[in-house]
Amino acid sequence: MTEEDLKWKSNERESQFDVYNRVTKFLHWCSWNESKFCRNKNKNGTHTQDNQNNHLLIVSHGVWIECLFRYYHPKTLAGGKRVHNCDLFRAELICDWIKESQEKDWKCRSVNLEDVKFLNDV
Repeated sequence: MTEEDLKWKSNERESQFDVYNRVTKFLHWCSWNESKFCRNKNKNGTHTQDNQNNHLLIVSHGVWIECLFRYYHPKTLAGGKRVHNCDLFRAELICDWIKESQEKDWKCRSVNLEDVKFLNDV
């Protein structure tokens, strides 16, 4: 990992679609890595999910967080709300992964944010 952002271009800005793709890939990555640590094989060889809570802290600029909410939990931004510096939110990441019997790869069927709460007022 380097300090340089190889995808950044001084003469081109990211489109909304580009940000959406980046947010989605990030959520898939988070969900996959979280599920990798929680899945266990039982004696029958099938996967089970531990009932443990895993936490992940995401620190980013407000526009990226707004894009996250715009696509995955729009009511967080209802009424024209904005995400400001140092705002703190809590949410559950729900992702449905499936492994088709003939394929080795897992596929994410859906990804959602649930139970989003603004914590600055707490």
